[in-house]
Amino acid sequence: MIISGYTLAVGQWLSAFDYVYQGADRIARVYKEAAKRPFALPAISNYQVLVSSAEHIKELAQAPDELLSFYKAMNERLFFKYTMGGFVPDNGVDNNNGIPNRVFKILARENLPRLSVPLQERVSEVFHEFFENGRIGEGLSKMPLHTLSGTLIARMNNTLLFGSELARNPSFEKASIKYGWHSGIAMEIFRQIPTCFVPVVAKVFMAWSGAMHKVSAAVQNLVNQRVREKMFTTKDNKNEEHLDCTEWVISCSHTPEQAHPTRIAQQMMALLFASTHQMQMALTWAIAELCLHPEYIMLLRSEITSIFATNCKNPYEQLRLMECFLRESSRLNPIDALNVQRKAMQPYTFSGGFHVPAGNIVAIPQREIMRDASHYLDPEIFNPYRFMTNNSDDEASTKYTDVNWEYTFWGSPRLSCPGRWYASYALKHALVHLLMTYEFSLQRPEPGLKRHFIWTTAIVPK
Repeated sequence: MIISGYTLAVGQWLSAFDYVYQGADRIARVYKEAAKRPFALPAISNYQVLVSSAEHIKELAQAPDELLSFYKAMNERLFFKYTMGGFVPDNGVDNNNGIPNRVFKILARENLPRLSVPLQERVSEVFHEFFENGRIGEGLSKMPLHTLSGTLIARMNNTLLFGSELARNPSFEKASIKYGWHSGIAMEIFRQIPTCFVPVVAKVFMAWSGAMHKVSAAVQNLVNQRVREKMFTTKDNKNEEHLDCTEWVISCSHTPEQAHPTRIAQQMMALLFASTHQMQMALTWAIAELCLHPEYIMLLRSEITSIFATNCKNPYEQLRLMECFLRESSRLNPIDALNVQRKAMQPYTFSGGFHVPAGNIVAIPQREIMRDASHYLDPEIFNPYRFMTNNSDDEASTKYTDVNWEYTFWGSPRLSCPGRWYASYALKHALVHLLMTYEFSLQRPEPGLKRHFIWTTAIVPK
């Protein structure tokens, strides 16, 4: 195994400090040198051990959680208890994340056609508001792309999670957007300080922000209201059906511990956090790629017009080129250089004999794998057609939501994002509205200016 960094203790600390500011770029450099061999980079409190061969990736993803733990790795990255309103997963209340998996993989997915109207209403509202607020001339408007994407995703996510009434509350929307970014900043701060200081720093930081507490209070009130409704619902006295995740989480919570209103509210906070960053950045990059590759605008408009003219039951699922466009955009622009992260709970030896001491994080360098010429022809070139099949059968084409070892944007095949079908659906709604309603272009930045900035392994659009 290659270990990249200084060997002396002080040098290791300096190397780890350097990793904070350019982790993603350091991974890219060492990946090329390693040539599919495992390698390790010193982070602040442990080593980041990276595997990239198909054999080792499969072994990493399929290892039992008691050996290589997904939840422990995520807790070290996200600090659930402090960034998600007290939520603690995998503590015996809901083993294997059964509730959110059922809510997103089954209930949300099968209800996507019914959610189409409220989602489209939210998209139209946001674009109209930004267009009016950004007017710089007759029929012309200027708006910040990342802010637009954040507001679009927040309003759609809040509709799915909490229902249209709360989603259209300006105060709640503002707090939910603020919460997403402040909690993201908080978790990065917590990663760089000694663990013993985290509870105190977390309390001070989250109180200063105030966003998490404001959102949590509103969500708790909503949950209490829904629970009361269910208590007084009978066959002869049915309340209005709620088409959102709050309702589905309540209906899927069967044990007293799962069904406690506080636990349900904490679960909803976790779902809100999980749905924020990746979708916003995916939409930001997709719109940017449309502007940088305008030749696809007319092609996508033609596809949308053709599919919607057929009056098929779910036209958003028939947009083959858009599927490929989104997949290519995300291939070139993942939000993190790493994925499929696991913590070694005890010393672990991979096939081939390389050894990982307990306490270290093992992951895959997903950005480099998705830009590897051994997996993709001309990997640096933007080409959605690489995912397009010649078969006219839509089921034979590659979907944005498909997961394999060369495309881990959604995680590993064994433990992939349960909300990816909704995410794909929501992103398509936003792009269809943009394409069919507006002419648009990207204000050109200064030549040579980077499109992103890096913090540890996160890759964030400017």
